[in-house]
Amino acid sequence: MRVVVLGGGITGLFVAYYLLEGGHTVTLVEARREGLTTSAYNGGFITPSFSPAPPIGIAKVASTVFGASGPLYISLLEVAKNAGWFARAAREGVTAHETEVLELGARSLQLYREFFEKENLQPERQKGIIGLYKQEGDARRLALKFGGRFVGAGQLTEMGYVGFGGAVMAEDEISIDPASFCESLLARLRSMGVDLRLGEKGTLARTGSRAEATLSGGERLEADSIVVASGAMSKGVLAPLGYDPRVLPARGFTRLYDGGGRKIVPMPSLLEDYGIALVQHESGTVRLTSFFEMTGFKEDFAEDRISWLETTARTHLPAMAGLRLIQEGTGFRPCTSDQMPVIGRVPQYDNLFVATGNCRLGVTLAPVTAYIIRSMMDGVDPVGVAWRLFDPARFA
Repeated sequence: MRVVVLGGGITGLFVAYYLLEGGHTVTLVEARREGLTTSAYNGGFITPSFSPAPPIGIAKVASTVFGASGPLYISLLEVAKNAGWFARAAREGVTAHETEVLELGARSLQLYREFFEKENLQPERQKGIIGLYKQEGDARRLALKFGGRFVGAGQLTEMGYVGFGGAVMAEDEISIDPASFCESLLARLRSMGVDLRLGEKGTLARTGSRAEATLSGGERLEADSIVVASGAMSKGVLAPLGYDPRVLPARGFTRLYDGGGRKIVPMPSLLEDYGIALVQHESGTVRLTSFFEMTGFKEDFAEDRISWLETTARTHLPAMAGLRLIQEGTGFRPCTSDQMPVIGRVPQYDNLFVATGNCRLGVTLAPVTAYIIRSMMDGVDPVGVAWRLFDPARFA
């Protein structure tokens, strides 16, 4: 089968990989010409045990539209423009489907293990992630809920953390360098024979019950099936076809620092009370990631927001002080109003699929998303996932 995949972030790369592995012919279209940096600005954590997204309730919306509140900020303009989206998010929040999403993440972690065992890729990955909490009781409750190992305040102080009452160690979960991982996966796709179209924007049109893809230069792509894996841009890509996946961009921010030859971050860390992720790569680079802001596709962050992020990180990990900034960037996470992914066949189309809505779990859920898409194309039920919950038809 000839398949066109629109979107070259980590989800699109995994969709292409699974389809190629299954014997399909794949054309991958990515608008960015200078490498596939779409997924470079995220934490790179594969963490099904931790909260998938901040719950967006009415009280939280009210407290954030008039000013930033920690890592979360929602602009009043976005609420006005997308009132229905926020009304549904306020009703359900993340907890309505937390169990299903966590189970999906656990299946994806298993697929990652199988992937690394099969593919001889060399991107950095670290095993073991620690989630830190100011209150000991919060850490103990999560450790009991998910079976992680509790770590006390004394041991955290010895590790270099300050101001935490306890932590949970998820010893089997993984951190990767997302930029190097995507580069390695792209190189693997090339060796598998992917038809890569960098610097091309794909547009969709409808012919009867089928979708057709055309490149920005006018070339029509022959395809038996099309997969829209365009992340936060999926809403715009699908708009000409009359389908809305109810995805809005929630932006995050990443800063990379030169570690100066020192061990700064003891291990991949989630500062759970602040929504901050910290990791130090094998190269020595320190990655600081945070924010869940709903402000459209605005890329610039205010200086006071960046100052809050850096000050919070340095307060709880003093070794961060004085590091030299080497790079920063904004990433847009595709979040649905019910906080669940949108994976499967688009209603009223015979050949159109969508794979988006993974929100803050984009890296975590990429392989299981691709697995569901390939299974559907092959006409078999995906094993081990409640895939019907993520059916695009719920937004038809």
